[in-house]
Amino acid sequence: MSGRSEPSPTHEARYWGWLAVGLALLLFWPLGLYQLARKMKDKRALIDPPDLLPFVVVIMMLIGLVGVIGGIVGASDEMVANTGALVVGLCVLIIGTFVIAKLAGGRKDGERFRKLRNAILDDGLTEIDAIARAASVRPEVAIKDIQDMIDIGFLRNVTIDRSRRNLVVAA
Repeated sequence: MSGRSEPSPTHEARYWGWLAVGLALLLFWPLGLYQLARKMKDKRALIDPPDLLPFVVVIMMLIGLVGVIGGIVGASDEMVANTGALVVGLCVLIIGTFVIAKLAGGRKDGERFRKLRNAILDDGLTEIDAIARAASVRPEVAIKDIQDMIDIGFLRNVTIDRSRRNLVVAA
């Protein structure tokens, strides 16, 4: 089948991009949040993040927890500073929880994408129902995921013919 997929960025390139986000989160969290928000919009980056990223997020959450504890336990004469530490700590914990949930969803998407891609490229399937069966998903999910894969460049020269419920591969 000539519907070759675009080569994904090397593991090293993905690693350095996520490392920059992680370091920014740990060292200067406002910049880190901005970079993280940009990465979270990139479906391709979420599908296969480096294994180190959840560790960095957990460290960030621990720092947030220290802020919360510091805000609760701190001296009463510095009430404004303690409230600030409490609010920032809670925000960091909430953002960390959101990131962990988003990463888990990205990994699930990545696994589905790999199954669909294998059915299309390795097994040569073009009928949507057959591809869905091979990937153990509903046909509607297969159509949506295949369209996402086309949009982010995982499948090149492939379009979906919805009326015939199959894929068309351009030569």
